[in-house]
Amino acid sequence: FNFKFLEDGESSLKRNIVLNKKSLLSFSVKTDICEEYDGIFKFYVDGEEKESFVGIDGSWTEVNCVLSEGTHELEWRAEGVDIGYTVGITNSVLLDNFRLSKAPEALSSFTQNFDEELDGNWSINGLSASVIENDPIYASWAQYGDALEDFHGKIFKLSTYGGSRTGDSSLKISNISNSVDSAISFDYRLDLWTSNSFKVYIDDVEKFSTTGYGEGWRKGSINLSAGNHVVEFKTETDGYYSLGVSNAVYLDNISLVPDT
Repeated sequence: FNFKFLEDGESSLKRNIVLNKKSLLSFSVKTDICEEYDGIFKFYVDGEEKESFVGIDGSWTEVNCVLSEGTHELEWRAEGVDIGYTVGITNSVLLDNFRLSKAPEALSSFTQNFDEELDGNWSINGLSASVIENDPIYASWAQYGDALEDFHGKIFKLSTYGGSRTGDSSLKISNISNSVDSAISFDYRLDLWTSNSFKVYIDDVEKFSTTGYGEGWRKGSINLSAGNHVVEFKTETDGYYSLGVSNAVYLDNISLVPDT
């Protein structure tokens, strides 16, 4: 998808599919667009927006979407803005690796510690979001001994800055179905420039927001009523960053536990 001459128009790829059972649709996406000057890229199922993508010099990210049995219209749409285009980038969005597979079981309870692979219930989006081997702060301060010992192992990193670019990053869980009131808890460590933020959304509603840097690991928890839910962990930037911090949030031990 080329945004360079899209102006305020649209360009889309559509596909109608018929499923005889609940399935998982997966695809890879890579963005090199600025929302303010180029536009935004969106994914729709049956006319309902499921994901949106924007970011300059983004990395390839994997998107997962659970589809119910039946007929569906899938659409990938480039939506432009009538301002011009960003100079010095490709002004494009790339797609690849479309596939259908068996849908994962809905989640009524879980613990994700990132030493295990993410299954199809999880989607990654944005500038830079990935599993890393260990906490870089603890790993680089080994000379301080046990006081800073890292017990987390592999963790998830959500960045707001990388490769001379700034942008939002997110990790989303989209197949939660809890029959009773529950709580979603998570370990997090902040290392963000203070004008940026770490937020958690439940069904697109902000439920948790904080910022800070140079802090140790903390525990967060959000109540989750019985029902079907989408949970998104997201770092959001205003375009500023600091060379004195890693401009990231680190996550571990995300869990959904029924109330007792």
